[in-house]
Amino acid sequence: MREIVLLARYKYFSLLLLFFMPLTVLPQKFPDKKIDSLLTAGITEIVKQQYNSAYKIFTRIDSSKPDLPFGKIYRAAVLIAKSTDYAEGYNFNKINELLNSAKGKSEALLEQNEKSLWNNYFVALTLGYRAYFKILTGSYLDAFVDGYKAVQYFERCMQINPGFSEAYLALGTYKYWKSAKAKSLNWLPFFNDERKEGIKLLEHAVDNSSYNKYLALNSLIWIYINEKKYAKAKELALTALKNFPGSRFFMWGLARAYEDIDKTKAIETYKQIQNSLAAENHLTNINNVELLHKMAMLYHRQNKLTEALKLLTAIDNIKLNGEEMQRLAERLSRIDALKKEIINKLSGR
Repeated sequence: MREIVLLARYKYFSLLLLFFMPLTVLPQKFPDKKIDSLLTAGITEIVKQQYNSAYKIFTRIDSSKPDLPFGKIYRAAVLIAKSTDYAEGYNFNKINELLNSAKGKSEALLEQNEKSLWNNYFVALTLGYRAYFKILTGSYLDAFVDGYKAVQYFERCMQINPGFSEAYLALGTYKYWKSAKAKSLNWLPFFNDERKEGIKLLEHAVDNSSYNKYLALNSLIWIYINEKKYAKAKELALTALKNFPGSRFFMWGLARAYEDIDKTKAIETYKQIQNSLAAENHLTNINNVELLHKMAMLYHRQNKLTEALKLLTAIDNIKLNGEEMQRLAERLSRIDALKKEIINKLSGR
């Protein structure tokens, strides 16, 4: 889930609404207290990067309430989050199996009662995660189709209950990134810049969401970074890390915010991420190359050329397989260019 994949590692979780109703919202919990408790516990475990524990919790939901799609939706979410965090290949078959099954169960419930808030939310959430997964894996046309359908079901949720706080994350994220990515069109008469509105909705989600508070908080961190409000992004990330010390979920955002505030702290934070992954035996070549490159660029910006060159040389010593080289092709090209630039500077050319 790093912001959507930092949002594409967390990059644009575009679960997707089209309108805003300026109301005070209250947390909306699933009416079954046992399921509500398990959902909260499982999502917390994801944020803590306890993926096996989270998966077991959502499996319990599936076992106790097999007709509910929650268990399958969030088991897929665990697998997606784990693979994104570790920069490992996705288990396409299992994730698609879980989400397709969740879609079938959601639609069956909706046929029984089309006016049910939660039945509409099940469909919206399932389609939203399908769209998210397809974005991460490059199936953009299919992602658009699922995302467009998700919009319609989130709209229904808001029509049924305008104070349904779980939908505010989708609405806020959609409104902000839709405007941010299309801001070059703001001269058109029908174009409305809804970035401020999107941020306001996400702030509502952070304050009121029962299940998706920390996903909303993380989205807000990356939006502040996109808005160049690095101090606000830093403070938000530090606040989150007080509740979840060592969570890479927020450390990536903190490190990026520090890049434009305190480069030394940015390097330290990227090093912490590197050490954290290594301690869990999940420092993959993909993650390691990315982290070393980011730290090298920061050293270069500080004119610490020897330190930067040392990290770039370390990248050269990593033995990449064909798939890894393909995934890292664009980054490796930039690494090579930076290395040549530094060598030329050090040799006085």
